[in-house]
Amino acid sequence: MANYEATRYDFDGQNLTGIQGLNTGLIIPWTDSSVPTGFLECNGAAVSRSTYADLFAVIGTTYGAGNGSTTFTLPDLQDDVTVSKSGSKNLASTGGANTVASSGNIGGNSGSHTVVESEMPSHSHPTTGAKNSPPTSVQANIPGGAVNSNHTQPAAVYGNSPGGSSHSHTISANFSGDATSVLQPYLTLLYIIKT
Repeated sequence: MANYEATRYDFDGQNLTGIQGLNTGLIIPWTDSSVPTGFLECNGAAVSRSTYADLFAVIGTTYGAGNGSTTFTLPDLQDDVTVSKSGSKNLASTGGANTVASSGNIGGNSGSHTVVESEMPSHSHPTTGAKNSPPTSVQANIPGGAVNSNHTQPAAVYGNSPGGSSHSHTISANFSGDATSVLQPYLTLLYIIKT
């Protein structure tokens, strides 16, 4: 049957029958918390195969077999982001996680994590430059005068470490961790499927 645009006519549409406006199985985002008549929430619920025979004819057991005989499972889009089917993703396949997976010494959970010093990987900060020492007291002979035992002369030592040698410095971390969100920005809507 052809689709009609009800807005072209001067009536409220309550007495229209037999007109298909939306295909069974269509999933749409909905802006109200109440599911409208003719739709079900995409929440992974098992629903009756006989009550929703038209929907079962379209999606079958693609999203789950329900109890295996009298029910089938609706798509579950709660806390999930949809991805279009592709050569590497089959219809109804899922992926990702609602928690941060640990890797190495870094852990976390549910979307944010505060990095602490113990989680920082071993690393180094190489430096090059002069090796300076503080002013050193020296005894100097001053022509035409006496020996001055209180004379100070700044002394600086410059040099390179010989090849193959090594040394280490202790550098303490002085920072505070901030929570870092790993979630993409989002707006929560209710996803519904046409019965």
